[in-house]
Amino acid sequence: MPFQTNILSYITFLVIIIMLNSDTSATTSVNNNQTSVKELISVNIDTNNTSNTIQEVIYAHFGDIIEINLKGNPTTGYTYRMIDFPNTSIIKPLLIDPLYTQDHTTEYLLGVGGTFTFKFQAMSAGETSASLVYARHFEHRPIYLIRVDVTFKILTSNMSPSNKLIS
Repeated sequence: MPFQTNILSYITFLVIIIMLNSDTSATTSVNNNQTSVKELISVNIDTNNTSNTIQEVIYAHFGDIIEINLKGNPTTGYTYRMIDFPNTSIIKPLLIDPLYTQDHTTEYLLGVGGTFTFKFQAMSAGETSASLVYARHFEHRPIYLIRVDVTFKILTSNMSPSNKLIS
């Protein structure tokens, strides 16, 4: 009897997950119709410099998707986390927690580093910022190893990064 109860609970759980995923995809397609993607901007930020604080300015236009790629190694306990969020009317985070992709190796190796990717979508013209921190976030008072302050400058369609009109 307990075995049958566990199976029924598991099946119920799967049905709920499937229903939630189907509702999410419908919502996503509606939102994508409102904001069309114009360009994918992929930014690799070098965190191997001598400074613990890195400042980056990223220019984009309405509808652009921005990927911020940062090297790291979660096997050390360090991960990236967004601690200061941007104004979502200007730029919307598509991922609150970054997507982690391990570097490709030809051998099976433990402790291989990889890339943390944050994704955003430009929603309207303006300027806002976000802070991404590489730390052991489970520590009571984490010591930040690296802080990346990103300023997003979302331009109107007829502006270039130098703030000159495009003819």
